[in-house]
Amino acid sequence: MTVQRPDEADTWISDAAAHLEHGDEGVVLERLGPRLRSATRLGVPIATDDPGIEINERAIRRLLARAIDRSCRRDVAAIHITTDHGSVRRIRVEMVARYGDQIGAMSERVREAVRGRLGSLRITVADCVDVTWVDVQPVDPASPADQPRSIPR
Repeated sequence: MTVQRPDEADTWISDAAAHLEHGDEGVVLERLGPRLRSATRLGVPIATDDPGIEINERAIRRLLARAIDRSCRRDVAAIHITTDHGSVRRIRVEMVARYGDQIGAMSERVREAVRGRLGSLRITVADCVDVTWVDVQPVDPASPADQPRSIPR
């Protein structure tokens, strides 16, 4: 196991580890560092059509995932937002299908949900919403058709 040494930005983690009397602050940094950086990472501000109003990219991802879930009840694997100087240029949504899904029609429902939610936020997006299907879940016959299902372990 390689131990990452703390850099200047992460010295507070090693100081906290020393204060808690952990033997090696590198191990604590290795475990906590990536989680803390992702939790505190600021998103990219995205401009709306209203002058002076911006919405954080991370907040937009969360809102889009909820809109997609309400629209088609399928799991969202990832949402990638490409920006250029604060405006949205492209959105790529990675979805998880179920056996028997009509993914062409389902893709259009996802696009409509994304465009509708962005429109309600007053963010202009043309036809740059791409939907890709990255995985397939088995259908659980015991669950109602409109309920989300998880992949069995």
